Amino acid sequence: GARFNAWDDFFSIRKQPDESLSTLIARIEDGTSKIKELRPCGKTAYTIEDLDAELICMTMVRSLGEEYVR
Repeated sequence: GARFNAWDDFFSIRKQPDESLSTLIARIEDGTSKIKELRPCGKTAYTIEDLDAELICMTMVRSLGEEYVR
């Protein structure tokens, strides 16, 4: 849920026509912070393999198209 939404929001970031590069960079940094805050913490380290698995799942879900959107 929440991590998927954070990644989805992050990859949906686009520069707006009237937006400065510094504002765009700030939005990207904010998105990065949200993703980092939602990483699992505790005894188990979050690995690159975990990230790979999340990105694969996210790509699969995003590739399904509008007919699968609630």
